[in-house]
Amino acid sequence: MASQVLFNPLTYIDRLVRGGFTQDQARASAEALEAALCESVATKADLSELENRVRLEISQSKHEILRWVFAFNLGLVGAIFAIVKFTH
Repeated sequence: MASQVLFNPLTYIDRLVRGGFTQDQARASAEALEAALCESVATKADLSELENRVRLEISQSKHEILRWVFAFNLGLVGAIFAIVKFTH
């Protein structure tokens, strides 16, 4: 997913040139920073997608746990009835 980070490389280059960088140095720095921001910064869309996946995993886990609890309780009730039947 493409990151949408607000970064204006032209403004950044101008600031670096005013600060003493050569045009080539400023351009190389801007390109490197832009690449790093696009590759490593999570956007709202990235976080939203991750949140949706986590919610789905939690929902599926809840259903799986409920199935196991129901099956365990059903087996437990069956065992109790069997014990009661054989003791009387």
